[in-house]
Amino acid sequence: MGQNFILLAHARCGSTLLGQSLNLHPDVAMADELFHDDLNERHQQVIASKSAFYQTHTFCSKDQDPSIFICSELFHNPELATKKAIGFKLFYYHNQETLLQKKLWDYLHQEKSIKVIHLYRKNLLESYVSRKIAQQTDVWEISIQHKKTLKDEKKLDIDINDFRLYMDKLLNQRTEALALFSSHATLSIEYQQLSEHYQQVMTQVQQFLNLEVKPLTKTLHKQSNLPIESRVNNYDEILKRLSVKKYYDYL
Repeated sequence: MGQNFILLAHARCGSTLLGQSLNLHPDVAMADELFHDDLNERHQQVIASKSAFYQTHTFCSKDQDPSIFICSELFHNPELATKKAIGFKLFYYHNQETLLQKKLWDYLHQEKSIKVIHLYRKNLLESYVSRKIAQQTDVWEISIQHKKTLKDEKKLDIDINDFRLYMDKLLNQRTEALALFSSHATLSIEYQQLSEHYQQVMTQVQQFLNLEVKPLTKTLHKQSNLPIESRVNNYDEILKRLSVKKYYDYL
């Protein structure tokens, strides 16, 4: 069997780009958000994904033991025996509602041989705004083939209290997840690194997974090339109200 891994991340931090890029490698089988909160989204991934995993497999229902599903259908599946790296995307908040769902985290914590690629976005205002724009436009990714980012982008008014709650929740989730995998081999990648030094980062990822390094084509565009202050009407107010030590590094 190959090297088992997870892509640990959060929404709007480049995880789709990294995941799609890895799946271009012939020795990789990587599933997407196997434990997305929305079961319809899980099903759509089966239909849309080009990963080797989805060619013969379905999604995990919420009444299944996720640790058994991961072992039998992914990490220890004989049909994927020729793959040298096998993994899936896991957001900080996936499978956290019930004891049955949390068995996934218990299993991953115990299996120290599983490698962790931790992808995150330092600027959480960028992440928050990106999510808001995607929700408004229903455009969650932009193929490189389109050669253009979003047109006629409208400036947003940010609810500062909602943004503060978003940061508090995400940072707590990040802290808990990283503590859980503190004994695992981990490669940490910040969004800007992936965006600005794509080939270099993908080389590091392949080496981390003990893969033969191959050129992997970039598949997606950034949502916007405009600076954050050009996309948010009340940017100055956000800086004024949140420029305290707890939040300043994430703006």
